[in-house]
Amino acid sequence: MSVTLSPSDIVVTADRVGFTSTLRLRGALEVRQAATARAAVREFLDNADPAVHAVVDLTDVDELDAAGLAAVTSPLLTACRAGRAVSVVPPMAARPRRLADQVGVLPIGSC
Repeated sequence: MSVTLSPSDIVVTADRVGFTSTLRLRGALEVRQAATARAAVREFLDNADPAVHAVVDLTDVDELDAAGLAAVTSPLLTACRAGRAVSVVPPMAARPRRLADQVGVLPIGSC
């Protein structure tokens, strides 16, 4: 799966290696991209084998707001509560990382 909107928007790719399926998001993950990101995460979880670990990688997210963070974490927390093995790789850029740390929902990794 690959979704590309415009250079200032989010780029979404997915792959599977062994027992891990990874959804990678790159670019801006803010209110404008929230619906696209939420749909991508839901589709990823729906299509990933439930027996494999599902990882959402936000390493390359360079802009993040509360709407973008919620768009990603909400479906993951739902999957976690349903017993799926899920985790998130937090953003590396300073501002998005700070927001993720302040909100306290990351890391999701104990599911």
